[in-house]
Amino acid sequence: SITNTIQLPARLVVNTDQQAHVSAGFSGLVQQVHVQVGQQVQQGQALASLLVPDLIDMQSNLKILQSQRTLANSNYQREKNLWQQGISAKQDYLQAQNDYEQANIMLQAGQTRLKAYAGSANSAGRFMVKAPISGVISSKDIVIGESIQATDQLFVLDQLNSLWLEFVVPDALVNSMDTGQRLSIEVPNTTQRYDAKFMYLSPSADAQTGRYIARASVANTQLKLRPNMQVLISVPSAVAAATNSIVINAQAVQQ
Repeated sequence: SITNTIQLPARLVVNTDQQAHVSAGFSGLVQQVHVQVGQQVQQGQALASLLVPDLIDMQSNLKILQSQRTLANSNYQREKNLWQQGISAKQDYLQAQNDYEQANIMLQAGQTRLKAYAGSANSAGRFMVKAPISGVISSKDIVIGESIQATDQLFVLDQLNSLWLEFVVPDALVNSMDTGQRLSIEVPNTTQRYDAKFMYLSPSADAQTGRYIARASVANTQLKLRPNMQVLISVPSAVAAATNSIVINAQAVQQ
């Protein structure tokens, strides 16, 4: 069978499933910014360094808890030896043991909290903002000397090896689009051709325009496609049976 197609204008957009919004999780003062917009970064790479008062408090508290555990352990060992020698009462020994266990729990909780914020006990209040994924810095809203809040969005990282394609589907084709359907796209005024995979059609028309918006995914392994680029997508319009026919290119016919 022959599949007739029509070309529709489409726009490439960022695949938000492969995007990361980076914030610090702390309020602090920006000391250094290590990257620029458009720069390719790797997962775990340092993006910026901050001086964080809350981190200083947590580190100081951790040192206090370490000292308290050391003291509690020393007292526990002393009471244990006295009780074993019959000098001290068992109640004193059990109380010292309980104090040591409580100090150990508090220390572990402080270490876990510091680790949850990706902090280090010896960083002197400095916190490193790192890339959660590998990608391109598409947005940067941070400068040296700036005071930031914990929820401020500092960077946006995009993985551009896979993009989304959005286009308007004519009413006549709304019921003919199937999830997973293979489509093809081309970049105007070039010889570039790419395969796309149909993903999604809006269940209802836009309230203002009455249009149905569709989305497809396209692999961009060579990174030649860019978000917001305008392309043409070929969408099947009809299928004609050709069981007993020979099909040739119409441009090959000579008169």
